Amino acid sequence: ISMNNNTTNAELEIYTVEDVMRILRISRNQTYKLFNSDGFPSFRIGSSHRITKSAFEKWVYSTEGRKFLI
Repeated sequence: ISMNNNTTNAELEIYTVEDVMRILRISRNQTYKLFNSDGFPSFRIGSSHRITKSAFEKWVYSTEGRKFLI
């Protein structure tokens, strides 16, 4: 996805459920629970869950060292 601002043209990376599942090495069911949990900064396009790479990375670092139950 490209976002065109009047002064810059930056590319925005978006992760899918499959991407997050692969990165975190968790099951599909756990991944959907994560996407539907409070505090996980995802969004939906129709019935598809998405999260920006930057929001995902910020969430990962903010939960570091804590136990996260899904």
